[in-house]
Order: sequence, then C-alpha cells, then structure tokens
Amino acid sequence: MKQANFILLVSTSIYLVSSINSALGNQDVRGWGDVDPYAPDAWDWTTQPNIISPVRSDGLSQNINGWASIVVSAIESHYALKYGKQRQLSVQQLLDCTQVQEESINPWTGYTTILMAGGIADSKSYPATESKSKCYYNLSIPSVNLQGDGYQWMPQNETKLKSVVYNQGPVVVAMAASKDFFSYTGGIFNTTTCNGVVPTIALLLVGYGEENGVPYWIAQSALGENWGEKGYARILRDQSLCLIDHVPTIPYIILDPELEYPRPYQYMWVAIETEARCIDGSFATIYFSQGYGDGLTKAITFFEGGGWCYGRNQTEVKECLYERSSTDLGSSNNYPQTNYLNRTFFEEPEQDLLFSNWNRFFINYCDGAGHQGYKKDPIVHKDKSLYLRGELNTKAHLDFILSKLPPEIMTDFVLSGCSAGGLASLMWTDYFKDKILTRNPKVKYTAMPDSGFFVDYKSVLTNDNDYKIKMDQLYLISNAETNLPNSNCLNNVKPEDKNTCFFAENAINYIKSDVLVLQSGYDVWQISNILGISCLDSEYGTLIYACNNTQIKQIQDFREYTVKILRDKATKLSNIAVWSPSCPYHCYYVKNTQDLQAVQVPMNSGNNVALAFIKVRAGQRDSYNWQWIDNVQWPQNTACAFYLQECPIS
Repeated sequence: MKQANFILLVSTSIYLVSSINSALGNQDVRGWGDVDPYAPDAWDWTTQPNIISPVRSDGLSQNINGWASIVVSAIESHYALKYGKQRQLSVQQLLDCTQVQEESINPWTGYTTILMAGGIADSKSYPATESKSKCYYNLSIPSVNLQGDGYQWMPQNETKLKSVVYNQGPVVVAMAASKDFFSYTGGIFNTTTCNGVVPTIALLLVGYGEENGVPYWIAQSALGENWGEKGYARILRDQSLCLIDHVPTIPYIILDPELEYPRPYQYMWVAIETEARCIDGSFATIYFSQGYGDGLTKAITFFEGGGWCYGRNQTEVKECLYERSSTDLGSSNNYPQTNYLNRTFFEEPEQDLLFSNWNRFFINYCDGAGHQGYKKDPIVHKDKSLYLRGELNTKAHLDFILSKLPPEIMTDFVLSGCSAGGLASLMWTDYFKDKILTRNPKVKYTAMPDSGFFVDYKSVLTNDNDYKIKMDQLYLISNAETNLPNSNCLNNVKPEDKNTCFFAENAINYIKSDVLVLQSGYDVWQISNILGISCLDSEYGTLIYACNNTQIKQIQDFREYTVKILRDKATKLSNIAVWSPSCPYHCYYVKNTQDLQAVQVPMNSGNNVALAFIKVRAGQRDSYNWQWIDNVQWPQNTACAFYLQECPIS
C-alpha cells in the first residue's frame, strides 16, 4: 500500500471472499472474545433513538454498492453508542480520498482510507458534491478518528453475529448479491442465485428477528429510501445467504479527540517506498493524534530520546548498533498500533496548559545516531545487516507531518524532544522551520528541546572527555556519507571541525529559530554518563544524599559549568531562552507531570515552564530577559525538593 496526499491506492487484484475465508479460517477473531454471547430473540437498533443514521443513496459507488456510505453509517452508529450523541460524517471524503485501480474496492477499504488520512470529517466540514473531487482532508478539519487497524473482523457465524449486533452494535457485511436483490421491494429476501464469491453490495446489519418461524436480518442499504422497505431489507438468516456472513466487520476504537481522555496515538509507517529504515531494516514510524478546538491548526512534534550508539572506538559503536537492532530503539517491528504515550504528553488542560488540544506527532527513535546520519550500504556486523538512515527517517517524518497538517493552514508549530531527541530537535529546528515558513511565513514557530543540551566535560572515571570521544566515533560512522542537519553551523566552521556541530554548546551558536532550552544543571543522565558519578538515582535524582562530599562537590562544579554555558548563550544570542531549575532530573517535561506548574524559576516568581514558553512564543521579555535560571543549589528551590521527596526510589 502506498500513501500520497491521503489517497489510498488499492491493490489491482480483486480481494475475493474465498481468500479472506482462507486467511480467517474458522477461528474467533479479535474482538469476539469480549462479546457477551447472550442475544434476545429479536433486536432492532432503528427503534433506539439517535443511533442509526438515515438511509443514504450512494450514487457514486464503485464495484461494491454502498462501500463508502455503509462504512460511514457504521462509524456514526458506533460513535453514538460510545458517546451518547449523533454526529454526521462525510461520505464525500471517502469517495474523494480513495483512489480506485481497476475498481478493486471492498467495504473495508473505507476504514483503511480513514485510518491513513487520520480521521473522517464532519459532513458540514467536508460536504457532499455531485461527483468525485480532489481529496482535501487534513487534520485541521474536525473529525472522528479510528485506531489500530481501523476495523475488526467479526465471526463468520450468524449465531455469533447476532450476539455481536446486539452487544456491540451494527455490523458491516458484504453480499455477493445478484440482480434480483437490487430489485427487492419487501418481505424476507431469499434467493438461489448469487454472484459467486465476489461481493456486490455492502450492508449494515442493524438488527434481526423472526416472522412465521423464518429468521431474518434487518439490513440498511445505500440504495435510497425508495428501495426495499424504505431503504432496508429483511434477509434470510442462518443460511449464509450469498455469503452475507463471510466478511463481517465493525469499526475499531471510535475516537473523538475532544471527548477522549487520555486520547490514544495511532501508529503509522512513513515513506515505505524510500530508503528510510530503522537499524534492523524495518520501516520508520510515527505516532500521531488529532487535536481539537483551537488546537486544530497547531502542531507539536516530539523526537523520542534514548541515547546513541556511541563508543570509545568504532567496534563499540557497531556492537551497540547490533544489540540495539533487537530492541524498540532499533526496530519498529514490535511497536503497538495504539499508544497512549502518557509519559510524554498530558491530556487534561490543567496538566498541560500548552498543548492539550494540539495535533501531536511523536517521532519514534530507531536509528541509533540521534535522528540523523546516513550510510547507503548497511554495515554487516556478525550475522546482521545494520542500517544508518536517521536523516532519511527524519525528512520522511516531516513530509508526513506536513501532509497531515499543511503549512498553508497551520498557525503554530513547536519542535521538541527529550534527551537524544532534545538534541535532535536543536539540530533539526532550522531545517523544520525553513520547510514550514517557506510555505507560510505567518506560522508561529518555536523549538523547545528538553534535556538535550549535553555538555563536553571531563569524566571522573576516564579522566578525559569521554562523551566527546564516543560521539566523535559515532559521527565517523553515521556521517561519513552525509552532513549533520544543522547546515548553518556547518557553513561557519572549518571542514575539519564539522563534528563540533554534533554538540549542543556549539550548534546553538548558529541556530536562527527561537529556542526555549529546558535544561537542569543537575541533569542526572549527564551526571552519571558524562561526569561519571553514579550515586544519583538515574530516574529521579532522589539519592543525592547518598553521594559523598567529594562527589557532591564534583556534581556542584558540573552544575556551575552547565549553568554558566546556558547563561552565556542566552545572554549573547537574542533568540535563545533558558529555563533551568535546580532540580536533579532528566527530561523534565516528560516525567514531572504534577509539577509543570509548581516548579518556578526562580522560586515563587511564577515563571513555570508554561509561562516561560508563552513569553518566548509571544516575544515578550520580562526582567529575567529569557534567563529563568536558578541561582541556588539543590534543594533550595523547595518545589524541586518537595517533589523529589515524594518520588518513588527504585
């Protein structure tokens, strides 16, 4: 499957029912195991208020009549069952955004189109026209989302389907109906002539019953109210009539972004037709979630962190790549289709004053080189081929994001990330900004790297600059065939010094974007991995009292060095702001859910991270001149101290 401008390219071969039967067998499928097997003798969802949408006339159907309208009606009914209210959705979007090759289309094609697009719009936002038009759907349009595969297969068993209809809601089916079905006028439909095994019409099973001992289904069509029994048919049940029970589906995880807390994130491959790859050769992926309200035209993109495959020599780098290729930081093979990402994004507005209703994109990290680097041929190490394609991955991710939310309708964009992802956001920010503002210079663009300002500092373990040595070794491999993404830095240093642009304290000098650096001088990862002191708990930094006097002195010196650099950058560079509390942490915005408002720099100043961001985004300078940097040591900012005492100790 190939995606371009939200057009779904459907396989050229007709998806025969027999092939589906072979794939599904007689086993129960996902979703059936949780369904109560009880069902009354008769049930009709049309008798329940505000559940079933009116009958449509799907005049633009191709190959299988009703494939678009029936899928939309199914989503509408399941939405009403979940949220207790109706919402009219756009059939036109499915017709526009699904590109048919040789008319090979099926009822479940509609689900896939919606999933690939990111949602299905309200009918008012994407109104019907007289013919198929160019697809113009994007995430700025209020929508309903699907998750996972977008749909679930239901049992190929009419007794079980009866329970599904009653307990879960209306079911989409496809019949291999012949001409006599299309001339049906009423009664219980039965026939001895079907269209082989190829579906010709999609229907929505909304109920079932029995008349004079004859069991039947109640099915909504897309043939208009003048057909059948006001657009409905009663169809003989328990006889697998024209294979009516062979491809039953229901929508999977209906989601209204405005009503769902927490809202899940949908997993998607990107650029599968390109060379973009994880270390193990699997596809680059992204998670995304649509915003709502005034956040529909705004987006935050977050680079996942996870360190680097670096080492004291190139053998160590390759060994790291080898080991990482079997993990989620080197392979996308085991990513869940739906992820709540509750350690990265917060849902409730009171938790996240900034981005709770924005479109959100989470760039999965699987290249090992910090979301950058390129090597055409894989590295063969031991029994594996190892790919270095971080640059292509990131460019593909940006293309994906801009296809979902085009800059022309965008108002705000924030680039962020944590740890190695924070450094990536710093290095890529001008590239992202240029791509977006070239198309719309009015977009408010800000970078907000979190704990990505790694300093070059002597390790107490190796008595040399161990971090720089390791990063240089990674650079020699990952960037032998490409440059680092921060081109302005590269253009201002000598050719032999290009590797220095891999380090935040150098790269930041040449950044043009407005940047709010979130960075503690007590970065617990840096204290452990750069300074080389391990007495601090790596997760929360709660064990500072476990350090001896010598270690505490070394930690304080490291903090003073870091803060001095941060203050110097914010003083000399008018586009750089710093928010640096005296809290031992790594990735503040990700982990400190309860303290996003409580921690203020300086203490009791009101300058929490949300207010700092608002001021930077508005270009508003206060008496701190964008330098919200604690002048006190831990634990003198008592908000940090209180939080740390409450944290669990592993």
